[in-house]
Amino acid sequence: MLPRQKRQVTLLMFLGTLACVLPISSVSAGLQNNQRKPDRLPRMELCAVLRDSEFYNGKQVTVRATFRLGKKQSQLYCMACMEGGRVWMRELLPSSGEVAPGLRKLNDLILENETGITVNGIFTGTFRGAGQYGRLGAFTYQIDVQEVSEIELVSASGIDPEDLSREMQKKVCH
Repeated sequence: MLPRQKRQVTLLMFLGTLACVLPISSVSAGLQNNQRKPDRLPRMELCAVLRDSEFYNGKQVTVRATFRLGKKQSQLYCMACMEGGRVWMRELLPSSGEVAPGLRKLNDLILENETGITVNGIFTGTFRGAGQYGRLGAFTYQIDVQEVSEIELVSASGIDPEDLSREMQKKVCH
């Protein structure tokens, strides 16, 4: 083989190797970028989750909703989708046992208002699809809430959403 041919063969082998290595490293970099978790889940309306409950079943969601705790019942709701089914809120404690700041704040509000409470907020947790949840299985859905934010006290009573005055209905999730 002539020296010029040797250089061409060597160059072709180098370029061939380079052509194989570059796509692999760029695919690996792309996979690493896709594996990052978003800092926050996109916020959506509770009604959107209920409309597509099969899709969201078992998934983490962040929803805007109203939470009420009355003498006999509690629930997450929005007035616009009350006919879509009742949603039970179950608080989940992390394995470390440390309560998230938002849940701590909500629990403090509940303790301060022994007769009941209604709050608006942003609730993050795992959505559970159609089934029987909560007290006596009276709820169609459940959200295993791990964090609450943007809590706004609406009322120091946990009145049933169906019994809210028109003025109060304007203050809760709709």
